[in-house]
Amino acid sequence: MSTIGANLGYQGQKQFGVSLLGSFVQTWSSDCLIKFGGQLFRSCEKGPVYATNYFDNTTYFNDTNFYAAGGIYDGYQTTGNVYNSSVCVKTNTLDYFCTIQNQQFYVADSVFADNWNYGLPAYGGTFGLGFNSPVWKILGDPNPKIFDVYFANYNKWSEWAFPAWDAITTQSVINLGFFDEGYQPSAAHTSIKPQTTGSYLLPLDMFMFGKTYSDNSASYVSILNNETDFGLYASTATLAPNVRGLGLPTNQFNAFASALSVITQGEATCLGFKGGYCALANTCDYYEPKGLWEYDFKIKFTTQSDNNYIRVPLASFAANHIQNNGLCVIFVEYLLDQADASQQIIIGGMFF
Repeated sequence: MSTIGANLGYQGQKQFGVSLLGSFVQTWSSDCLIKFGGQLFRSCEKGPVYATNYFDNTTYFNDTNFYAAGGIYDGYQTTGNVYNSSVCVKTNTLDYFCTIQNQQFYVADSVFADNWNYGLPAYGGTFGLGFNSPVWKILGDPNPKIFDVYFANYNKWSEWAFPAWDAITTQSVINLGFFDEGYQPSAAHTSIKPQTTGSYLLPLDMFMFGKTYSDNSASYVSILNNETDFGLYASTATLAPNVRGLGLPTNQFNAFASALSVITQGEATCLGFKGGYCALANTCDYYEPKGLWEYDFKIKFTTQSDNNYIRVPLASFAANHIQNNGLCVIFVEYLLDQADASQQIIIGGMFF
């Protein structure tokens, strides 16, 4: 899960989750409460949200034009208020890199649902890097707005799945306003874009799980979220580095779990509830000679600039997990698709 250091309204620096396409900044009020149905209200710092209650609206900030707001942002259903004040981020060289003029940010004081990160830290909130993000005001509102993201290997899967592969990036870095000189447009790549300007939804032609053999034959099962009752979320995904693994809506999670059970001869246990993932009976290295890490996800986006597809190794989402007694876990995670926000496929930080 990727974070960035930020300071809102002169209230000290905290770590915020990063949203690549989110267009605004959201934080938690100092008195934020979890208000799940049928449960006692409690601080947002408690489970399953585990937020850092941050913004105190009784201390100094510019409250001009603040207004009530609410909705779903990065999987959290909340209500709160929008304020105007200073927005700063921490860089490699500066602790405070700030807007000259006040910018808007959203302060949630109540949480009614935690759809994507159930049981995982919500940090100080979510810092969007999308087109309308305050971060671009810090940079003088450039046009075009460009950035690149280099993520260090989250789970060291190359050590037990592909020992010959060498990690290039040893530290996660976000470059704002330019591309790193290591970026080579001549290298193999593809381009994708949201289905509409300003959207965070990426339309999909294909999302499959299976295996390609050495003779180029293949065996895959579709796990595309193409239910007609999903409306605008049908056959879409979003990139969410502030989410841990790969989030699949209910039917797609169940299809993946069934396939994984067959492949592992019943060793995989996939938990079909919020925060659920797939646990294995041994450490991850045990499954390399058994061929488990030869499986992958085959993905093709509708808006790609070419007709190619992407193959993402299953091992990208696997790690020996302390909460599973150090045994292997595949962080393909259950999304309860009764919530609209969980009807899309969530491509989390381990993907990168």
